[in-house]
Amino acid sequence: MRTKEIKQKIKSVGNIKKITKTMEMVSVSKMRRAVDKALSSRSYSHYALELLVNLSRNKDVSHPLMVRGKSEKELIILITSNKGLCGGYHTNLFKALFFYTKTKELQGKELKAVTIGKYAEKICKKLNIATFASFTTFSEYSNLEQIKELSGLVIKEFLEGDYKSVKIYILNF
Repeated sequence: MRTKEIKQKIKSVGNIKKITKTMEMVSVSKMRRAVDKALSSRSYSHYALELLVNLSRNKDVSHPLMVRGKSEKELIILITSNKGLCGGYHTNLFKALFFYTKTKELQGKELKAVTIGKYAEKICKKLNIATFASFTTFSEYSNLEQIKELSGLVIKEFLEGDYKSVKIYILNF
């Protein structure tokens, strides 16, 4: 190798080092924001779970959403990402849903899905689960209008008696 080629290689390695450092800084910043967001929602999650537990214990509560539907169909809401870099999450979600579809509880029942995220559609196609509605425009900064559209659709379908129950599939680590 000549001196000029060696200098070019050294310069090239230096440039790659700078790019890698910049990418690391961006990912650290994104991770910090994601962790802060997750931690800030813990108290809400705690109170929401406490509310659901208390509602399930109280047998005197009468609300149309607290009654099992008469149909044998079941609706699942499958939540995944639109981007890659979380293959383990999607793989584990696929496995959980695959094993659920093989349970005795589900045999003979029709299963439909509302998908959130591009990977949810792929999972449903692999498992031959009919997709009722698809939301691929949700992001980590989803707005209230998108959430109202999703919840309104699911509540409407359930109240019309089309489904026995609605389950949400999201992995919790």
